[in-house]
Amino acid sequence: MGLITLNGVNAVAGTPLANQPRINTDISFSTTADQSPVAQECTTILPLTQDAVTTTYKLQDASTAGGFLKNLTDFKAALEPADQNQQIGSLSGYSDINTYLSDIETRQIPVIALVESCRKERYQIDQGALDAQKEATEESKTRLERIRNPERATSYYEGWFPIFRPLQEQTLLALFGVAMALLVLSLYIFLKLSDVEFNVSIASGGAVGGFLGSLPSFGDIGPYLMGGVLVGVVGATLIYRYL
Repeated sequence: MGLITLNGVNAVAGTPLANQPRINTDISFSTTADQSPVAQECTTILPLTQDAVTTTYKLQDASTAGGFLKNLTDFKAALEPADQNQQIGSLSGYSDINTYLSDIETRQIPVIALVESCRKERYQIDQGALDAQKEATEESKTRLERIRNPERATSYYEGWFPIFRPLQEQTLLALFGVAMALLVLSLYIFLKLSDVEFNVSIASGGAVGGFLGSLPSFGDIGPYLMGGVLVGVVGATLIYRYL
């Protein structure tokens, strides 16, 4: 049909508009099978380039001729000074213009919406993959912190005992000393339960005797406790000296 003019439109003052509204009804695309229709399925829409989509579906911006946006914007601007109370149903060109606008609403816009939906789905970010990547990143950060400061964070499978990780030579010696002291103490308890008693006396004279005499006695268990500590310290010292 080409360029259709809506003749007989009056201004608010009742005089005919200097420039009668007109619209190019050729700006459209075919959606019927007998007129070489445009792609209307995602499988055929997605291979199109951005320029091809813009040209095929008349999606040029408002400053570029040949697209729906400029065509409809210019027609709207031409109607703005018209008398809004004027009946235009009987004016020349109204039927063709109305048919064109109805076709845009019922056939052109749904296809454009389909194009937008297909392309948006194609370039949409996979939120699930993004969340998984974030989780992996957080886990990596946690592991890195544990590597840098292993003594500050223990996992469910690590012990609660406050020793430095990884184990160092000094830590092993300290553990050996504690183990020897506990061993002597355990021996005392075993002998005590077996009704075997030892009397250990410490002379009060001399520096060593005075020091040991000043320590708490802890009853009968005291000498064995002191002996265990002494054995542990001596054993740890010997191991550190000769290994």
